[in-house]
Amino acid sequence: MEEQMDITDHFTDIRFRAYIQERYCGGGERITRSDVMAIVELDVSSQQLDSLAGIEHFTALVTLNCRANRLTELHTERLPQLRRLDCSYNRLRELDLQHNSGLVELDCNENELTRLELSANLKLTSLACGFNRLRRLDLTANRKLRELDCCWNLLSELNLSHNTSLQQLNCGYNSLFALELTRQTELLDLDCGHCYLIELDLTACGRLESLRCNHNHLSRLDLSGNPSLQRLRCFNNHLTELDVSGSPELVELYASQNKLTAIDTSPLQRLDRLDIADNLITQPSLELEGVGMFDYDASLLNYTATLDWKGAQLDMTVYVSDVAALERLAPILTASWARLSELHAAALERIAEAHPDEDVAELTLGELICEADGTMRLGFDAGESPAGHLVIYAAFDPSGEIVGELVYETY
Repeated sequence: MEEQMDITDHFTDIRFRAYIQERYCGGGERITRSDVMAIVELDVSSQQLDSLAGIEHFTALVTLNCRANRLTELHTERLPQLRRLDCSYNRLRELDLQHNSGLVELDCNENELTRLELSANLKLTSLACGFNRLRRLDLTANRKLRELDCCWNLLSELNLSHNTSLQQLNCGYNSLFALELTRQTELLDLDCGHCYLIELDLTACGRLESLRCNHNHLSRLDLSGNPSLQRLRCFNNHLTELDVSGSPELVELYASQNKLTAIDTSPLQRLDRLDIADNLITQPSLELEGVGMFDYDASLLNYTATLDWKGAQLDMTVYVSDVAALERLAPILTASWARLSELHAAALERIAEAHPDEDVAELTLGELICEADGTMRLGFDAGESPAGHLVIYAAFDPSGEIVGELVYETY
């Protein structure tokens, strides 16, 4: 009978043959069609395979994972039931999928593909074809596509006019000069960083939650139609202004290396991570009576002061990015400075408890750091260590009570 036909010799790759014999043939040396024809899922990832010859007999196969091998070719024309294919991290130069009309998910990342024909794959919902050599990608037939990752290719254009169901798009690290998203109303996640975009119209993307458009040539970015945006990375562009008032849900904003002269983040009550360094933003200096003059550092987005304490200079850094925040911390800074001798003694006592065999009197107070929440850290110079120059930090809450464990940093 045909089902009992010996197909062992069809498996020309020794490792692939041994894999099938061990898992589906009870360890026997003979492979028949009946052994493999009913298999619906096959995972041969990371097996150092050079060939999948013999795969044509897996006619019921629905899911095939052959990622991270050394395949230079892959024939799937006799796998009519195939729905999910992961052939990423191989050496494929071509991939013929015209006979796999039921394909829903395809991951062919990290290969050597120069073309990818998908006109027969109408059911495709997820496509990852990044890190290849594609100069063209025709997706007009793939109207059900929801996830697309085509980053790190050679694409100079990307037509998405027929892909209105897209929710995730990563097209970064290409040669795109334009990207039209007027029909992508379902888009949630967009990464178009490291291209050559001079404009980006997001007005149709009202559901957008994450945007990475860094390292482009944008001089303008309109976010007024993106109220759900939570993460924005637009650094290294040519932005002269950035209005984020229409995106109150932002928790992450990276807008450094632009030409911003000001940015109002007060509407962003959930903001947790902010970087607007290397812009043209300036803040006035502020003198705190009885403490000293605090100057704004535009490159690091904080305030610094060099203060005199007991005949020595002491550097203080306040991690706030505008003068209004510094003014709010002024009472804490003034009170901490007034009782610095008390804080100094408490910190040395804590260090002595942790290191009873060391002479803490030799430690030198080298810096003060005030966090945005008013936490004050005293940094003591402990000299050289095998790992580098050692600084020991003791932290105090806004009321002056020592909190937490000692922190050791090497520089």
